[in-house]
Amino acid sequence: MHHRLLAHMFPFPGEKGKKYKGKEVLDILKELFTEEEAVLASNLSFAPEDVKTIARRVGKKVEEIVPILDKMAKKGLIYTDEKKSVRRYCLLLLVPGMMELQFMKGEESPGKVRLARLFDDFFEMMGADFYDVDTPLPRVLPVESNIPPVLVLPYEKASQYINDSSYIAVSICYCRHQAKLLGKGCKRPLDVCMTFGPFAEFAVKHGFGRKVSTKEALEVIDRCEEAGLVHLTENCQEKITFICNCCGCCCGFMRGITKYDKPNSIASSNFLCAVDEGSCSGCELCIERCYVKALSMSGGIAKVDTNRCIGCGLCSVVCPTDSMSLVRKKKVSTPKKDSKELRNTVMMETVARMSRK
Repeated sequence: MHHRLLAHMFPFPGEKGKKYKGKEVLDILKELFTEEEAVLASNLSFAPEDVKTIARRVGKKVEEIVPILDKMAKKGLIYTDEKKSVRRYCLLLLVPGMMELQFMKGEESPGKVRLARLFDDFFEMMGADFYDVDTPLPRVLPVESNIPPVLVLPYEKASQYINDSSYIAVSICYCRHQAKLLGKGCKRPLDVCMTFGPFAEFAVKHGFGRKVSTKEALEVIDRCEEAGLVHLTENCQEKITFICNCCGCCCGFMRGITKYDKPNSIASSNFLCAVDEGSCSGCELCIERCYVKALSMSGGIAKVDTNRCIGCGLCSVVCPTDSMSLVRKKKVSTPKKDSKELRNTVMMETVARMSRK
């Protein structure tokens, strides 16, 4: 049944699609799903459906499958919500989706260590191919305190999402916790991964996070900037589900640039770092902060490689002479409208890419 679930989750054709159907992915599914759960999961859609529709599809009674579905939701394998008093369920993607939820509780057990190793094997197997994308899923949100006094769009500000959200949850950073389980984590903050809206409610209900106030969420943003963490969210304008606060050593998103040199794996912000050469003291604090190696020294002055800069603004936070700032790009990009449009686009592009030989 796990082979059937594998084919259901990764229907990619062509030679390149074989990677997703390899031993590494199958081993993960066997660790995550029981046989009974795999059978039911292989009949779930990736869009929420009411439980009666699911029951008809699998040929069982609602009361037979609800306990199994609820158990899978608690394990972080499927998503569930309620719309107009009707309970709905859907299968999550492996990445992003199931993987993140496995480490968002901060649990330390032999089983979690096994999963950490299995997912590590998966990313090693996929290598640079995983980050070879047309439309990046994540997008950089810049440090707001250093955005120039020009027109700033709502989707360019982390505070805008936080202030507009009716429900916010904070969880353990899954990337840094996974790295910690493997004995190679860093000392940066763990309790800084934010989710929003219905997904945040799901996370709190099933123990993957805790509800926080707007004030506390804004404090998390400030704490992350002091710790040198890049704000990443979905590459869309509305209805985001997360803001991650990422380091260059552990983050799965950042790995596309830091390990595989794929700058397009993350959508940069619409800003670039700029240096006031007259006041730069050459202290090199900005260089230590830049995960993507967009900064270097020349003649005792910091220089910016605009082809590598992702516009996070973290360099400006530590500059003792206020020589580092953010300037708006001449050519800006517009994210997808919402997370649904983004994920549909990414899925279609992935299938098309996998079918190309």
